Amino acid sequence: MILVEIQIPPYIHKKIASRTRKSYNDVVREVTRSRKTGLTRIFIENCPKGWWLALALLREGAGTMYILRSVGIMDIPSKVLELSKESWKLEFESVIEEELKKWGLKE
Repeated sequence: MILVEIQIPPYIHKKIASRTRKSYNDVVREVTRSRKTGLTRIFIENCPKGWWLALALLREGAGTMYILRSVGIMDIPSKVLELSKESWKLEFESVIEEELKKWGLKE
């Protein structure tokens, strides 16, 4: 999944929202706008057409593109799950970071 956050005026948001829902409904999952920050967030499928659309949207205004990964409960190390049942302690930070690096969930 690709997340594109762009800072654009409301009238351009409306144009993008209607255009993406009509022409790119196979790759666009959601278009939202934050009232407080004015950011438009567009969730796009991670495919060639999605990449093309994300780059095209970034040209509309100042923005950032993120690659999102889905992590299921079975992807999380058992040691980290056990620690999540207890109250937070400072020594958990190093243990959790080490386990996530071993499993490839953190760079």
